[in-house]
Amino acid sequence: MKRESPDLLSVFVLPLENSKIPYFVTGSIASIFYGEPQLTHDIDVALFLQQN
Repeated sequence: MKRESPDLLSVFVLPLENSKIPYFVTGSIASIFYGEPQLTHDIDVALFLQQN
C-alpha cells in the first residue's frame, strides 16, 4: 500500500492562517510558485512576531 506524502506547505501554513499570524514563504518553494522550477527539499517560512 502506497502512502501519500503530506502537503508540507499546508502543514505549516494552515496553522499560521488559522492563528492569523503574518508570514511569508521564501526561497526555492516561492520561486516555484512564481514559475521557476527548482528541485528543493525544504520550505523557508518567515514569521512576523510582535512583542506586546
